[in-house]
Amino acid sequence: SPEGVQIVKDLLKQADICVENMAPGTIERLGLGYDEVKAINPGIIYGQVKGFGEGSPFEKNLAFDMIFGLSLLGC
Repeated sequence: SPEGVQIVKDLLKQADICVENMAPGTIERLGLGYDEVKAINPGIIYGQVKGFGEGSPFEKNLAFDMIFGLSLLGC
């Protein structure tokens, strides 16, 4: 919701780190992509967890099972 996005933006003003793990394109549609977050808080460390790298033929695919499995292995 717009109210929820505004709450996140308010929290980002005070945050040191932002890590997101949403489906490809979701965070940008919410207006919370890297450029928007850095404009809110220039000093923030911004991380994204992705199953496939940018430029990969699979970059738009979901990869939550692989990420979860690797986290169980301590990777």
